[in-house]
Amino acid sequence: QTGAVLQLCSVRGAQGWHLPSVLISSVSALLEADLGQHCRGGGANISHVTDRTLLSHAALYQGVYSQILLELPALAGHDQSFRAALQFLTLFFLAPELHPKKDSVFTSMFHSVRRVLADPEIPVRVTQDIEPHLGALFTQMLEVGTTEDLRQVMQCILQGLDVSNMWKADVQAVVSAITLLRLLLNCPLSGEKASLLWRACPQIVTALTLLNREACQEQPVSLTVVGPVLDVLAALLRQGEEAIGNPHHVSLAFSILLTVPLDHLKPPEYGSIFLRLHNVLFSILQCHPKVMLKAIPSFLNSFNRLVFSVMREGRQKDKGSTDDLPTVLKCARLVERMYSHIAARAEDFTVFSPFMVAQYVLEVQKVTLYPAVKRLLQEGIYLILDLCVEPDVQFLRASLQPGMRDIFKELYNDYLKYHKAKHEGEKRYTA
Repeated sequence: QTGAVLQLCSVRGAQGWHLPSVLISSVSALLEADLGQHCRGGGANISHVTDRTLLSHAALYQGVYSQILLELPALAGHDQSFRAALQFLTLFFLAPELHPKKDSVFTSMFHSVRRVLADPEIPVRVTQDIEPHLGALFTQMLEVGTTEDLRQVMQCILQGLDVSNMWKADVQAVVSAITLLRLLLNCPLSGEKASLLWRACPQIVTALTLLNREACQEQPVSLTVVGPVLDVLAALLRQGEEAIGNPHHVSLAFSILLTVPLDHLKPPEYGSIFLRLHNVLFSILQCHPKVMLKAIPSFLNSFNRLVFSVMREGRQKDKGSTDDLPTVLKCARLVERMYSHIAARAEDFTVFSPFMVAQYVLEVQKVTLYPAVKRLLQEGIYLILDLCVEPDVQFLRASLQPGMRDIFKELYNDYLKYHKAKHEGEKRYTA
């Protein structure tokens, strides 16, 4: 009876009519009940359903499926309807008996999702909100889909990442391809499917490098491309050395970091880009230990850009408000945290520690920092001073220029008084 009522309700009305969310939810509930009641041995065998009840509602399910594919971009702005539509598509995908004989359901659903991501009418905020729901559908599709289906997805992603799209000013094609790649990286792939993705990683990293370079040459910088590039690069690097085994392709990540400008940005933009740059660096440090053995100078070049930009943004200004200070403080905390991660890898970084201190002193003498910013940066550099042995300290005292020598003397005295003495006291207390 429920099926008959829904069949009547699903008859299309006038032009411009859309499936109501309550109808989509009701049809989804009916389909879920049909699948759950009649699958053999539980959900794992859901694709083996051969029940006449399911097939008796086939026209209803197929009609709603076709309508949802058409309407999915229009539904993206209506959270409840969109989630209901994705829930229905997920269930429909798991019932091959309902699939049209002519067209591949995987291909049809995938192109419908692409239309959503490539629609310039859908605001960025809405795309970010619906991304987790698209991810759940995408995960299910790739779990059940074939290797050939994944190859089709990879081909579309690589086409979208082609730098020629930037030349044609088709930014939406680039951003939608990056979003698809991010969804793909969140899917648990194994076996041949995982190998297919990992084999494409070098090509992907190269494409991201070219896209980023092109976006950074635009005036103003195309942050709508740079931000997503950094996000997906960090996600890719977090896959570890299994995904990106060639050190050259990790070194391309450093070139991306050095290309992204950090000046002339509004405070919210600065905070957003800074966090993303930090995430890429942290992903390299944590997930690529073999590369780090030879890439520490490149790593420190990229990290020092972050340190120096915080000093620039955190300097006391003659006039103006301190409205931007919370953003700078967040970035300064990230710098302090990165210093702590570096200090935890003492065996790799000890030899570089005096040079890190020297560069810090060189830059900090140029500005007068807000006390809160200065305190966070000093807490970080104290951890690097922990790595310096007495000959390093003597080297710094002898080699620094007179003005810098005074700054270092003050810094080192504060280090002994506030940091080293405190930690030695804690050690004695623990003992």
